[in-house]
Amino acid sequence: MATATDAAENPVGIPQLDFSTFPNQIFWLIVALLAIYIVVKRIAIPRIGGILEQRAARMESDLELAEELSKQAATLEEESRAMIAEAKSEAEKISAKARDEVRQLTESAMDEVSYRISGMTAVAEARIEEIRRNAQEGIVEIAQDAAYEIVALLLPGKEDRTAAAESVRGQAGGETQ
Repeated sequence: MATATDAAENPVGIPQLDFSTFPNQIFWLIVALLAIYIVVKRIAIPRIGGILEQRAARMESDLELAEELSKQAATLEEESRAMIAEAKSEAEKISAKARDEVRQLTESAMDEVSYRISGMTAVAEARIEEIRRNAQEGIVEIAQDAAYEIVALLLPGKEDRTAAAESVRGQAGGETQ
């Protein structure tokens, strides 16, 4: 076992602070740092550099793709605007054509109706004239009969239908002229 004299000769403490082991510790520190340096320089940095280059290349290709897609979108937008303008123009032409057709149909229908009305008016006027003539003839006949009856009542024995008819016709003809 350790005695008190051993403890005085060999102080127990932290070995890192023992000055007798400093050169050995410095050597292994340099070896470890060189090993880490070589590993980092030969393995880690190239991998990180490759990843950064891949990211840069991917970002550049994505930017180029985005620019190309933006150009395509602008082209499509222009095409769609042109198509919309063309469709509006076509719609206006169709609308104008339809309005003209409706106007022409309306005018032709109005002309046809006007023609029919004028024909119906002529037929109605002819009927009215015929009714008027028939009414005048009926009035003349009634007047002849009335004249005959009046003469028969006032002058018995002098009744003459022919004379009464001629007298009424003479009066009716003078009034209508």
